[in-house]
Amino acid sequence: MTAQATLTPTIRTTTPPRQVRRVARSDPRIAIAWAAVSIAAGLWFADWLPAAALAVLWLGWTLLGRYESLLVLPLAFTYQWAQACFGIFYYGLTGRTSPTLRSLDYRPIVIVELVGLVVLAVGMALGTRVVGVKRTSREREMDVTSRTLIVAYAIAAVVCTFLGVVAWQFPRLTQLIIALSFLRMAVVYVLLRSFVIPRPRWIPFAMLLATEIILTSTSYFADFRQPLAMAGLALLEARARRSRAGRQRMTIAFGLVACVACVMSLMWTAVKFDYRLALRENRLSSRTEELDFITRRAAEWIDSPEEWLPTTDRFVDRVWQIYFPGLTLARVPSIVPHSNGALLEDAVLRVLMPRIFFPEKSGMRNDSEKVRLYAGVYVAGSESGTSYALGYTAESYVDFGIPWMYVPILLYAALVAGTVVWLYRKLIHVEIAVSTAAVIALLSLQSLESSWAYMLGQAVALSVVLGATSLIVDRLLLRRTDRAAAYRRRAAVRPVYGR
Repeated sequence: MTAQATLTPTIRTTTPPRQVRRVARSDPRIAIAWAAVSIAAGLWFADWLPAAALAVLWLGWTLLGRYESLLVLPLAFTYQWAQACFGIFYYGLTGRTSPTLRSLDYRPIVIVELVGLVVLAVGMALGTRVVGVKRTSREREMDVTSRTLIVAYAIAAVVCTFLGVVAWQFPRLTQLIIALSFLRMAVVYVLLRSFVIPRPRWIPFAMLLATEIILTSTSYFADFRQPLAMAGLALLEARARRSRAGRQRMTIAFGLVACVACVMSLMWTAVKFDYRLALRENRLSSRTEELDFITRRAAEWIDSPEEWLPTTDRFVDRVWQIYFPGLTLARVPSIVPHSNGALLEDAVLRVLMPRIFFPEKSGMRNDSEKVRLYAGVYVAGSESGTSYALGYTAESYVDFGIPWMYVPILLYAALVAGTVVWLYRKLIHVEIAVSTAAVIALLSLQSLESSWAYMLGQAVALSVVLGATSLIVDRLLLRRTDRAAAYRRRAAVRPVYGR
């Protein structure tokens, strides 16, 4: 009898323990070039505001773009920056105008929002720094195949679509069910990421992205932005991990995704009014009819070049979140007094009193009522199933005025970023950690137009539901992997009878 021993099979892990890998330090020449571009923009527009806007964007990426697996933070910041500043550059470069520019002095509200963006970036940086981003010493990658991920994606797509349909039938659980339905975004990100890390596989990457765009393009809102954001984030992470040549390819791919996002947004702007009207009138009875309606209207828009610029104007006005906040800034407190924290207090109390435990809680106030009161514009509201929001910056101004309005923004940014980083540290599998952080941060920090009640409710629901689900899946996969490794170790030292 002889004993035959073999090497213990290894499990794919990253190097433990370690700090989350930093993106390469910024080249001073990039900072100098960015400063030169900012100054040139100020001179070109004969205005210091565009230069200040570019400086704020640079500051956000300098503070938040330090870690390759947490690039969702600067990406969410950039989306808010675009909502505050997009119109400055578009109308300045094209010379076009809009009803917003003719009826409102945009400079005061843009300055207020730029300061809010600086506070937001500082808050996220503080939350990241306080919690710390050192990963667990047990960090590892998921030992699953692409086929398994595709099956998981198919299951998540079916289950999450079902959850989105039934969520409103259970009022006590609606927000939690909706939060759970975003699990699909996390699975999509894991799969997209696997197609570009460690090596790019462009065909399956493009096929998955196209599938997601088609599936989400028939929703009532512009949900196609979610898979495009996930694809862009995966490419940014892959770019940060590569050499110079590899970065160039990822930059080109990211640019293509950005172009697709712009074209899809313009087409959606052109068709959404007629499409939503058809949905409300129940003229579309199936997903096929919805997709056919959107395709035909988009083709008509493409064949009408004279509509391209007016559609772009409407798109910019929709993205540039200054109209209602600007009117609010002009009316409060000269016409309408400050609310002394009432809006934020109501939002916090709603978070602390979830409907599952407090079923008698009153319904959330329609945001259109706030727009009517503080902005002085009679917009459509609950009577027509519509809601317009002031945005959290304007609500904070209504509550506290300048400068105290920035304190809640700082605290919110720090808490959300701290929660995201804490989950990122606790989750052992890299893919689950990155995808969970991406979904929670992107949905909680990307929108300048959301109210405090919506933002706080969604951030808490996502952190609890998606965070808990990710921790459970993470530990189950870990147990499965550890059992497989233990079995292989026992098999490796088992005596073998032979010659």
